[in-house]
Amino acid sequence: MIASLVLAFATLIRRRPHHLWLKVAASFIFAVSLGALFALIKWPVPTHGAFFGRQLAELLVSSFSAFWAIIITSGLLVVSGMLVVGLGLSRLLGLLLQMLGAKAAREAEVSSEPAPSAPSQQTARKPRRRRQRPAIQPIRGPGGENYQFPDIDLLDSAGIIDNPERRNGLIRKGELIVEKLADHRIEGKIAGILTGPIITRFEFRPARGVKLSRIVSLADDLALAMKAKFVPRIAPIPGRSVVGIEVANDHRRIITFREVLSSDQFANNPMKLKLAIGTDIAGRPQVVSLNEITHILIAGATGTGKSVCINSMLCSLLYCTTPAELELILIDPKVLELSAYNGIPHLREPVISDVQDAELAFRWAVSEMDHRYHLLAERKVRHVDEFNERVLQERKSRARELAGVAPEDMPPELRTIPYLVIVVDELADLILSARQAIEVPIIKLAAKARAAGIHLVLATQRPSVDVVTGLIKTNFPSRLAFRVAQKVDSRTILDQNGAETLLGKGDMLFLTPGAPGLIRLHGAFISEREIERIVRHLKMQPAPVRESSIFDEVQSEEAIDFEGTDDPHYRTAVEIVVRSKYASISLLQRKLKIGHSRAARYIDMMEQQGIVGPFRGSKPREVLVEEVNF
Repeated sequence: MIASLVLAFATLIRRRPHHLWLKVAASFIFAVSLGALFALIKWPVPTHGAFFGRQLAELLVSSFSAFWAIIITSGLLVVSGMLVVGLGLSRLLGLLLQMLGAKAAREAEVSSEPAPSAPSQQTARKPRRRRQRPAIQPIRGPGGENYQFPDIDLLDSAGIIDNPERRNGLIRKGELIVEKLADHRIEGKIAGILTGPIITRFEFRPARGVKLSRIVSLADDLALAMKAKFVPRIAPIPGRSVVGIEVANDHRRIITFREVLSSDQFANNPMKLKLAIGTDIAGRPQVVSLNEITHILIAGATGTGKSVCINSMLCSLLYCTTPAELELILIDPKVLELSAYNGIPHLREPVISDVQDAELAFRWAVSEMDHRYHLLAERKVRHVDEFNERVLQERKSRARELAGVAPEDMPPELRTIPYLVIVVDELADLILSARQAIEVPIIKLAAKARAAGIHLVLATQRPSVDVVTGLIKTNFPSRLAFRVAQKVDSRTILDQNGAETLLGKGDMLFLTPGAPGLIRLHGAFISEREIERIVRHLKMQPAPVRESSIFDEVQSEEAIDFEGTDDPHYRTAVEIVVRSKYASISLLQRKLKIGHSRAARYIDMMEQQGIVGPFRGSKPREVLVEEVNF
């Protein structure tokens, strides 16, 4: 009986009972304790178990006293009853605390009803402290004055870790790694264990003379020894003489988008186009900026988290930029992935799903890039950020002259240039349908568009060499690889193996020029309901006035030869400038209903023919021809 009691207490502290013999012993102790308790309170029970109960009661009374005998038998009764029904100690304490908390809440509610006019009596309940939204600095431009950023409360809160990894279990796994490697004559020791929300990295320090390739070749054997669901990823840790063996955790935690967006890494990042990607293997939030990496290529198999990653990137941009700062062109050949963003003020055009419309969008982007470089050259600056700073300085210097002028009515030389981000969710559909018309402008934009403020985010689920070509890889040094089926796909994306061993569901490898090697990240999850709430909020915000469509501009430029002066629209443009005595690109856009690049070309042609004077900075061009002479 004493041995059964010791085992019962040990089992109760560690985990719930599952063995049949233990429940039988607990049932016997329960019956004896119940009979002893009835015997102590002078309540005879005519059962077979009462004999053992009376013997136990007499033993306890003779050894201690009647009072302590009742206490001991009551404790035995409770412990054995918990073991019989399979109720653990932690579960029992949780139920007791829950009952006490509910009772205290009811008492507080009842006590607060008679005195509603005394708010000082309700200080026992502290209000929930809301986490502050990351500080975002809006710019002054069209659509930015009355714009309200989405609130952080539109996002779901982070989850709770139900089953954290136990230290003893991790140490045992480390011992298994050392033992298994020793079986293959690879000596070494575990130098450290790094536990994260998704994986655990065991830092193995091999003995002198051990080749890394020998350890990598034993990945399948290590997975078998540790009974792992996935083959561990083995790679050297940059800057240290240890090998990282990354094993999936038994219990995986979901990393929410709000967790990364509300972090200090995102709030304190001074960059404008910052992306909340997820966390590293240690659970630290990871934020990158398109201002630094310029473009990014995303690839991986179906269902590995590419679309969720794109949604988190888009929502990151929407949380820190106004429509005056950022214009988006979303190309979604699959129709379903990005259609939820239709109607937000940041969109330059509705979400594009047709291949021919995608061709026109890329051709317009190349034309827009050339036009922006022309504007930068006129002001003798090298980046759109410098251009916008000078424009804002000129606005301040001419504040009296521009008083009461709406942002959309500003002269062309006093308009800021917004960033342009082009997102393609499935590159393979476009490349295989119209390779020449899609690949050539993508390469041009990737090579030259950084200073013009144009950035590309391309994603594909087919990372083959006929889609991710050598020229595309050369101009996309920053790449994200999700889980792929074969090693050859991993080498196509990252130029090395590793993506085939990922876990899926947001597990990724990040390759960027500034890093010493591959960085393993875990993507942040954002649900469709969160996206709907964000889009619903953005649709209620003011949108900037865009005078023409990119499709109209491209088609009109194709229909008319700009090399000569026989264009009837050009003659009409000259008449407008001469009669109004004012040469302005925005004036021609409003009068002729044409695009910005075409109106700028008309002004350049007038300058070459001596109709208008050269560019004079903040002042308008001088009209050199009188209406009578014209």
